[in-house]
Parts: sequence; structure tokens; C-alpha cells
Amino acid sequence: MYGLTPAEAAFAVLLASGHSVESAAAKIGISVLTARTHLKRVFRKTRSHTQTQLVQLRLRATLGRP
Repeated sequence: MYGLTPAEAAFAVLLASGHSVESAAAKIGISVLTARTHLKRVFRKTRSHTQTQLVQLRLRATLGRP
């Protein structure tokens, strides 16, 4: 969905679950620098600008709403 790579998607799910960039990076075993790159790409691909917007996208996807 949204053209995210598997790594970006895994990172986005963690962010949407409330993890910080740092804790999400540690959880999936990437550097904070790589996590910030993923974050920029996730925001661009999902057209979101905040972690709150990512949570909203995840909820909509879970509930099957556009």
C-alpha cells in the first residue's frame, strides 16, 4: 500500500503504533539515520507530515475506510 518497501512499511507500522523513531529503529535493527530516511520516504509516499497522520492512515486501513 502506498508503494512502501517492506522495510518502510515495517517502520511505518511501528511509528503508527506509537514508537518513536529511535525505538522503532532499535526494534527493527536499523540505525537512526536510516530510520530518518525511511521516515522521509514514508511521509512523502503517504502524503502525511506527522506521526498522528500515520496513525490515522493505519486506522482507516484497518477499518477498511478510504
